[in-house]
Order: sequence, then C-alpha cells, then structure tokens
Amino acid sequence: MLRPDVSPIGSLGRGGNPCPPEPASIGLQAGLQANTHAPCSLAKCRSDFSPTTAPARYHCVGLKSGLRLVGLCLSSVLLAAPAHADDETPWTFNSRAQGLLSATHIERQDNSQLNPGNAIAHIPSERYDLELRPDLEWKRPGLSLALKPRFGLTHAPGSSDDDLWLNEGWLRWKPAQQWYLQAGREIWLWGPSMFWSPSNPFYLGTGKNLPQRELPGRDIARLSWMPTDNAALTLAGQFGNGHQREYEPPSRKLALLKLDLNNNEASGSLIASRREGELWRFGAYGQWTVSDALLLYGDGSYGQNANLTHVLPAANPLGWTVENNSQRSATVLIGGAYTFENGINLNLEALHYGDGRDDAQAANVGEMAQQLQAALASPLAPYAAASLGASITPQRLQQRQNYLAVQLMDPTRERYSWTVRYSYNLDDHSSELVPLGTYDLNDRLQLWGNLSLRHGRNNAEYSQLIRYSAMLGLTWFAW
Repeated sequence: MLRPDVSPIGSLGRGGNPCPPEPASIGLQAGLQANTHAPCSLAKCRSDFSPTTAPARYHCVGLKSGLRLVGLCLSSVLLAAPAHADDETPWTFNSRAQGLLSATHIERQDNSQLNPGNAIAHIPSERYDLELRPDLEWKRPGLSLALKPRFGLTHAPGSSDDDLWLNEGWLRWKPAQQWYLQAGREIWLWGPSMFWSPSNPFYLGTGKNLPQRELPGRDIARLSWMPTDNAALTLAGQFGNGHQREYEPPSRKLALLKLDLNNNEASGSLIASRREGELWRFGAYGQWTVSDALLLYGDGSYGQNANLTHVLPAANPLGWTVENNSQRSATVLIGGAYTFENGINLNLEALHYGDGRDDAQAANVGEMAQQLQAALASPLAPYAAASLGASITPQRLQQRQNYLAVQLMDPTRERYSWTVRYSYNLDDHSSELVPLGTYDLNDRLQLWGNLSLRHGRNNAEYSQLIRYSAMLGLTWFAW
C-alpha cells in the first residue's frame, strides 16, 4: 500500500505527488473561494509513486542544496581543526562505489476506483533506472567527514530524466571525551523492527522492502552526551528534508530529545519530538534478548500528525471534501525474532496504527471514489481528480489501523540470499507478499530481484492500485 517502504517495487510509498492541497484537494467549495490557485488538470492530478513512476526531479536545485551542505561541512572541519592542532595523526581516506541497473514491470489494477483508467496516479507499466553511488569518508581522531553524492538516470514510457544530488553528507566531531556533535544530511534509523518504526519521526517505515533503494537523507544536527557506557542523551534538530527525488508530504522543522539505555540483555530509548505547528510527540522502543535464539521488542508513539486528512460528505457540487484531521493518536508495535539452528531468521510483528482510517473513514473513501467516477467526465474533473489524489498520497504510514507481518530470511549462504516478507491488513483483509533474492555472479557483480504480489478487493489497501510488480537488477561493486 501507500507507505514509504512497504512494497519493494510496486509500493506506492515514497512517492505520491498529489494536486496542490490548496485548493483542489480540500474540496470544490474551498477551491472556488481560493481562486488564486488554479486547479490542476486531470492529467496533472497524479501521484508519482515510487517506483511505479519516474521520480520527480529537482536537478540543479538539489545539486545546489548539496553543494551548500558540502560547504557547511568543510567549513566546520576548518573550525574544528584548531581543537586538534596538537594531534599529528594524519587523515585517513576510505571510499567505495557502486553502480545499480534495474528494470521494473508493474501490472496495474484494471478496475481501480481511486485510479480509474490510470488517470490519477499515472503509474507506468515499466521503468528503467541507472544509479551511481560513490561513498567518500575522511577520518582522524575526533573528526570524520562523509560525503555520498549520487547520480541517477530514469526512463519510463514517455518520460526520461536525470538527477545529481547529495543523499548523505555529514561532519562528526568529538570535542570532549563524553561529547559528540554531528551535523549534515544523514539516514537516522533505530530499533530492531523489520517493517515499521513508529517512534522514529524521520522514517516511519524501515525501507527494508527494497534494500537496494536508498532512503533519502534528512538534514539533521545533533549533540550527544554519553556519561556512561550504557547511557546516552541526544538533542537533535531537523532543519531540512534533504533531497527528495520522489514526492513526500512536506515536513516542518523538528526538535527531538532522545535518551538511550542499554545493558547486556535489554536496551531501549525514550523519544520526545515536536514539529513546528504540532503538539509534542512521545515515543519509545525497547528490546529484550531472551536467549541466544529469541529476541522480543516493542515500538510505539503518541502524538499528532498535522498532514493527516479525512474524507467527509459536504454540501458542494462534488458532495465530498477532504479536510485536515490532526487529532492525537497512539501507534503500537510488538514483535519478536527467532533464529533457527540452521541460521534462518524469523520475524513476527503486529501493528496498531492510530493514524490509520477506521471502518467509517474507509467507507467514506470508498463511497466518494465510487460517486466521483461520473464527475471525472464532467467540468468538475479537476476537482474530482484532486480529491481522489488526496486519498492515495503517502500522508499515512498505512491506510488502515491493524496489521500483521512476517519475515523469513536466510543470510547464511555464501553466494546467494533470500527473504520473504508478508503483510496482512486485518481491517480490509488485503495482503502483500514480497519475495526478495540476491545472487553473487562474481566478486564485483550481484544479480537481484524482487516481487510484489498483492491480494484483495479493488478498493482494499494493498490491491487498490497495483496487482503485482517485479524488479530485476544488477549491482556493480566498483571498489
């Protein structure tokens, strides 16, 4: 379904470019009142879901942002260097580079009510990607600088594009024995969960449904204090979204406080965060090593998401409106991991997602989609398309509230590996099966493939837009 990283290829997660939320996606009446924003046409009211469509590119804008970040990191190195002037240890340089080539095929849902005739999401039937990924790192005691620039080419029927951006780039400085300072663009994940990470305000999904596709780095500065070996306190701030190659809902600046505790058998964290214009969100995760084979863990949060919307009947020509719904809610995940004697790993997870739609809200979305089919062939088409597009954008981690997930993985093979992931929606009974595999052709070439097989009704979460998709790729490890 529509979440940042639930589906490997056909997932509609980390993308989704709806019509401008003002005014079209908030209903016809508000749109007519706010006529300073012209509504988008039916052809443009679409969602650029990854990897079902070519990503929305930013070209030199993303490059300029990356160059500013590089300049900031280099300036910080010069400022921090005098503190280490007495240290004659030379800088060490490490690097590696990869090239990825992939082809994707997508089988769309023929009778989708949210994407009739593929006029809303504009999901292509095929896509080809080439990406170059050099990783550069400089280190000396107390200082390290990392840069991860990226170059990508994408081709889909009727569309070709290129992009150059900085996915990660950060400076880490240790000014004193117990203190660490890091600033720049990074991918900051935590917790043992395989599917969802509700306590993480930067990435609600883990990105593990397609390990070859990188998550976008966030622009973050953080200061950490480690008074003991088993405790750390971190104050962090997100000052930018990084370079978003594919559409994501805009996120405001964020302040975060994180306390990490650990011992030999258990570890966990308490997180408090607040985005501009929102209330405080509180989260926590923890894990307990029961034995050498069994790990139990939990992850949760309670707070507000200002980007959420809900569908309501309205007294306007469409009959429906999409409005903000920013109530506080709780999300809870419980899970466990077991390692068999042969090395195969099994993960089981259950999720209650408080921001998801309940039965009444899901019924409203289905009824709206059904009633707006006729409006798509009328002068109201731009507004109808915008309302449908607003219903399938990645504002939510998932669309409904209750889920079960299982992952089986074999990491023990020397030349190949395989993983099977299965997600089941307990509310609408749709599901997604994701087999993944890799095979090392030699020391420098790795062949990999992913499938996304969906089951459910045409208005259910996992199957409402895509029936199945397949991706085949080749990774070249240059050095």
